[in-house]
Amino acid sequence: MLISRGMALAPLRNWRFWLVTGVCAAVVGAQMFLDSHSFHIFPDSVIPALLILPILYGALRFGFVGSTLLTAWVTILWLPDFVTDYSHGEFLDMSGDIVMIGVVVAVGMFAGWRMQREHDLNDAYSAAREKVEAYAQTVLSSLEEERSRIARELHDETLQTLIQLGRKISSVAKSSEIPLDAKEAFIQSRQLVDESVRRLREVVKGLRPPALQDLGLEVALSRLAEDVSNEILDVEFEEVGSEPLHLPDDIELALYRIAQEALSNVQRHSRARHGYVRLRFGGSGVELEVADDGIGFPVSDDFLIGGSNHQGVVGVYHGEHFGMLGMHERAQLIGGNLYVHSSPGRGCTVRVYVPYVLR
Repeated sequence: MLISRGMALAPLRNWRFWLVTGVCAAVVGAQMFLDSHSFHIFPDSVIPALLILPILYGALRFGFVGSTLLTAWVTILWLPDFVTDYSHGEFLDMSGDIVMIGVVVAVGMFAGWRMQREHDLNDAYSAAREKVEAYAQTVLSSLEEERSRIARELHDETLQTLIQLGRKISSVAKSSEIPLDAKEAFIQSRQLVDESVRRLREVVKGLRPPALQDLGLEVALSRLAEDVSNEILDVEFEEVGSEPLHLPDDIELALYRIAQEALSNVQRHSRARHGYVRLRFGGSGVELEVADDGIGFPVSDDFLIGGSNHQGVVGVYHGEHFGMLGMHERAQLIGGNLYVHSSPGRGCTVRVYVPYVLR
C-alpha cells in the first residue's frame, strides 16, 4: 500500500480532521483530570471506547493515513500520564494505560488498513469504469461513423444505380418493338425496382438520419414518429417544457437512437395501437419519454427497482437483451439514466433523463 505525500497531507488540510484531534485531546484531558483528583467515575474501559470512535471516523474518512495520524496523536497525548505513573512508581496503572493505548492503536490501525483497501478498490473500480465507458464511447462513435459511411455508399452508389436501372426498364417497356407479355414483365420489374428503392431509402434514413443533422432533435423525433406510424399503430410526438436548448451533438444522437430502439420494440413486441414520443426541456435537464398502450411485461429479474413515481414502480435495466441494454449504455455514456415502467396489460414507458452539463 503506497502512501504519497499528497495523501499524507490531505487530512491536515481538512477542518474535520482537526475537530477529531480536538475530541481526542478532550477525552484524554478529561481522563487525566479525573485521575489527578482521584475521581473514578467511569470504568477504565470507557476511555479506549471513547477514543476508538473518533479514530474510526478518521479511518472512514481519511483511510490508513487518518487512523495512523490519530493513533499517533492519542499516544502523544497519553505520554504525560505514562511519565506521571512512572515517577510515582504506579507501575500497575502504567501497565493498564499501556494495554488501553495498545487496544486503541491496534483497532485504529486495523480499521485504517481495511478502509484504505476499500478506498483503493473503489478507486480501481472507478478507473476501470472510466476506461470501459471510454471504450464504449469509442465503439459507439466508430459504429456511427460506419453507419454514416454505409449510408453514403448506399445512397451515392447502390440507390443511384437502382434508380438508373428503373429508368432504363421504363424506357424499354415503352418501346413498341417488344411483345405485350414482355412489356408486362418489364412493368413488374420496374415496380420491384421502385419498391427496392423505397426500402433502401428507409434503410439509409435509419443509418444516418438527415433530419437530425440538418434540422435538430425535435424535428428528427417528430419525423421518426411519423415514419413509425401506420394503419395499425399511431405514434404522436410532443414537445413540452421550457424553451428548447441546443444540446451537444452526442446527446442529441444518443436520445435519437434510444427513441429509435424504443419505437422498434413497440413495433415488434407491444401490439400497441397508440404511442407517443415526448421531449421535455426542464430547468435542470432534458427528458425523453417513449410510451405505448401495448401488452406490457412484468418488471422482474431484468430490472433493478429504482423507486417510485406518480406512475408506479420504475426500474433501471441491467439485463441481457441487447436492445434495452444498448439504450441503457447510451444513456449512461451521456450522463443520463434510463428508467422503464411496465406491467402486463398496461403498456410500457421508457424514460431517459439527462441533466444539463456545461461543456
